[in-house]
Amino acid sequence: MFAVVTALTDPHFLAGIAIGAATSLGLFWSIGQWPRSRASHEDVIALRKQLAVLEMIVRNANDGIVVQSIDARIEWSNPAYSRISGFGEDEIRGRKPQEFMLPDDLKPCDADIEAFCYDITSGILDSYEVVRNVRKSGEEFWNQLSFATVETNDGDVKVIVICRDVTEEQTMLAELKQHRDHLEDLVHERTALIERQARELEQALEQEKTLSALQRSFVSMASHEFRTPLAIIDGSAQRLQRRLAKMSPDDTAACIKKMRIAVKRMMSLIESTLGAAKMEAGKIRISPKAIDIRAIVADCCEQQEELTPSHRITSDDQGLPDSIVADPSSVTQILANLLSNAAKYSPDADLISIRGWQDGDEVVVAVRDYGLGIDPDDQEKIFTRFFRARTSVGIPGTGIGLNLSQMLASEHGGSLGFDSIKGVGTTFTLRLPLKAKPSDGQDVTERKAIMVPS
Repeated sequence: MFAVVTALTDPHFLAGIAIGAATSLGLFWSIGQWPRSRASHEDVIALRKQLAVLEMIVRNANDGIVVQSIDARIEWSNPAYSRISGFGEDEIRGRKPQEFMLPDDLKPCDADIEAFCYDITSGILDSYEVVRNVRKSGEEFWNQLSFATVETNDGDVKVIVICRDVTEEQTMLAELKQHRDHLEDLVHERTALIERQARELEQALEQEKTLSALQRSFVSMASHEFRTPLAIIDGSAQRLQRRLAKMSPDDTAACIKKMRIAVKRMMSLIESTLGAAKMEAGKIRISPKAIDIRAIVADCCEQQEELTPSHRITSDDQGLPDSIVADPSSVTQILANLLSNAAKYSPDADLISIRGWQDGDEVVVAVRDYGLGIDPDDQEKIFTRFFRARTSVGIPGTGIGLNLSQMLASEHGGSLGFDSIKGVGTTFTLRLPLKAKPSDGQDVTERKAIMVPS
């Protein structure tokens, strides 16, 4: 019984049965025309039994079976096709297959279909076609068609079409395709994400290598910078120890002044180093209060003249307000660093000018030198931590002063910019709000250099 049920669901088997039925029908018709001497009564009975079996199989098949004429008109259909299409056998007979198709799928014309029918010349085709049909209720469904031909004894050619409702399978295929496409999109997205992360990691590693190299250079330079003032202090102390009784008051004062200058230089280095440590932690805090900005400018100029007596500083602070709200130590550190750099990078120019004024809700202080200037290729990196410009070769420094100064200005809500021409000089311009807000302790990130006109 299982074999019979399986056979009734096999389109190839059904096509063979349909061909056999059509052939037998043709043979039976021909036998009916033969002289009785050529067809015995037993032959006719045997043939009728065979036809009855074939008809039972075809009518009880799960798949629809349609017999078409060579001009593509339906001549016969089994009950299964009526169940699939919803049309009765009388409604199906005499119509063409394209009448059951969706308008969008009606690509071939009648002549093409008839030509296709003529081209089917052998048994069951290995290939099949899946088309969209419309049931009598208007519902769309997917119809899988298998084609075969048979020639009757009187020479007529019939087209046998096996029809199977594959809507569920097509729906599953569409869902699988959609799922596959979605998975492909996810794979592409993940691949792109991994590639981007790999590039970012590679860039981060390169930046880390660069930073490590700069830090090693900083440690080397800082060690040298600390040794120099310590050597001055030690030498002056030894001189005082050996010759204090024989030294004049002026000589003693000069020796002590050297020691004080060396101490101030060390204090500046220590403050810069501590600032670098704070930057490494990603946090810089300020405590704004009312300060006399003119007094701070004057003190910074006086201290720089003590450190570098070879340079002359001119100051114009008449445009500054009487007071602003800012962190005094931070403002002092910024201005001291700018004046120190102006002196260091002007070995052959002894003039440094500083000018201050109020611009709306901001106070502006510009420090100008007439020295080496900054190479154009270095200007975009001048605020990078540990970076030293090409014009700094042979000049002491750690490469953290400008980076720290810019971050302190940013923490105030201000900015630090510059304008420089190589071989002519550089002007650094500090802008601070009249009333800075207390530090919120948030992470401070490095910012690109701001180019401002002098």
